[in-house]
Amino acid sequence: MVMFARIGMMVAALFAATQAPAAAPPERARAWVEMAPGGGSIVRVLTSAASCPSLRVDGMAAPMHERAAPAVLPPRANKAGEGAAVAFPARVCERAL
Repeated sequence: MVMFARIGMMVAALFAATQAPAAAPPERARAWVEMAPGGGSIVRVLTSAASCPSLRVDGMAAPMHERAAPAVLPPRANKAGEGAAVAFPARVCERAL
């Protein structure tokens, strides 16, 4: 009986090892609300999408505006005399409320 249990576990392990890995879940946008100068609020979103999303405010679609596009900044020297390009792959969008 113990031998059949071990064979069953080995077959299950072999089956699991031959299965394709699960697809990675889609990247989710990161969103937050911050206080605006002079009062009010601003909704900001950090996304890898090609364009800014829309919000739903009081049941109505409200387009967001691009604050910063994805970019690669050129290298610049630091105090150690080393420099490297810096990549910012995400898009930052915002909408005042």
